[in-house]
Amino acid sequence: MLGRLELDIETCIEEFTNIMGPIFKKKHHTPVSPFTGKVQPRFDTSTLEKSIKQLIERRGLPQDTLMRGQKASACKTFVVALTDEGTTLVQFTDYERVGEMSNTFKLAKIWEAARATSAATSFFAPIEISSGGSRRKFLDGALGANNPVYRMWIEAQQQFGSPLEPQIRILLSLGTGRPPLTAFGESVKEVGKSIIEISKGTENTAREFHGTHTELADRHAYFRFNPPDISEVGLEEAQKRNIIEERTEAYGEDPFIEQHIRRFQQSAGEEQTPIQNVAAHAPISPRFFYDLDRDPKYIKANVDSYWRHLTLDSHEIYEKIYRESRSPNGYVHFRSFTQQFNRPNPPPAQIAHVWSRLLRDQSTPINKTSHPKGFVMAVCYMLHIETYLHEKPRAEHDIPGAISKPRRELLKRYGNWVSCHCDTQCRKEWNFANDVGMWRGANAKWKCKLVAALESKGIRKFLVGEKEEKMLTEVRKSWELSRRT
Repeated sequence: MLGRLELDIETCIEEFTNIMGPIFKKKHHTPVSPFTGKVQPRFDTSTLEKSIKQLIERRGLPQDTLMRGQKASACKTFVVALTDEGTTLVQFTDYERVGEMSNTFKLAKIWEAARATSAATSFFAPIEISSGGSRRKFLDGALGANNPVYRMWIEAQQQFGSPLEPQIRILLSLGTGRPPLTAFGESVKEVGKSIIEISKGTENTAREFHGTHTELADRHAYFRFNPPDISEVGLEEAQKRNIIEERTEAYGEDPFIEQHIRRFQQSAGEEQTPIQNVAAHAPISPRFFYDLDRDPKYIKANVDSYWRHLTLDSHEIYEKIYRESRSPNGYVHFRSFTQQFNRPNPPPAQIAHVWSRLLRDQSTPINKTSHPKGFVMAVCYMLHIETYLHEKPRAEHDIPGAISKPRRELLKRYGNWVSCHCDTQCRKEWNFANDVGMWRGANAKWKCKLVAALESKGIRKFLVGEKEEKMLTEVRKSWELSRRT
């Protein structure tokens, strides 16, 4: 949630709390089948999958979004799982890894990675992921790395190079307390043995890492927090979350832990504080996106196409957003664009996803991209429609939400206006970003025949001459051939 979906901590807690109840409704009351003697999942795996997919969609992303899809931040994120066939630890990452041979990890979806790392034996069934005609089975990574700090260290060295210590400002390790861990193996004896070993391993790993990285600990660059005394709360006991809250609060109020937290705060720094203080005494730049809503003024209703919801009022708001974020050369960098949003919706992951869908080269890192007016206004429209209507364009090239090359070319002219071709000197301008045409400006003394042609319905449609229809087509062609902005 934090790294890939880019949720803030409060939202993560809220989302996790909301899905705990539905997920942990028992399907089987015993962890071991009385018929086979093997471990069986006690909870409905389909409910877990459904909850994860719904969470992804609430963040404005398609449920099958790839783990390695585009996102706003440069934060590298991975989760650990265990292969069933070889009991080997593997990482599902949201970034490319050098030397990676399997397409399973390159094409894994967010929900598949979440399922793999959550497939705790006796709680949920393992997940099978298909890739290249083969199927691989994965289990919860806690069975092999309940405290994955060493996996993180190795991964960071591969990504950032060695020596790693001088590059680290803060390494924060968070434990989940000491709940009774369940299940590994197929017999009761194997399960019990695994419980003992896993429960010992988490804190042993933390102590070993501390002992082998004293340089980090000595300069207050390594911190470990792990609230104790919640052993009576099982992993599945969502109804006891108040106990977790109480014990965690008591843990944080311990004088030694309070001192430890203060050291962490001092080491982590608060660089954003001066910026916030300055902003408090300066005019706050308006966030025009939040002037929009689903009112008919901004979203045209009862249309038969995703692209036809556009109104003149919403188009003007998109143009304001462009002007607020553009650089002197007229282009808008992705990071400048994201600064136009300061509320939970649309979330950063959705902004990144929509921006990336308009890129010609989908492999281009979006943090390195900047685009002109038409592109930016089209992104504003898509975010507007998908935030308030939860509507997506029809699949193009069998990829849900994809944007075809002809459509991308039209969207590059999103901010363009061309002069009317009627013979009444109406001085109107036309834009066809909504596929059917909209106009602005007017000479009140003259009526425009093209407006009549556009707005005529029923019997009036037959009264409009071919000449007006032809002129409207010519204006549209003129707009399509206009210089891309």
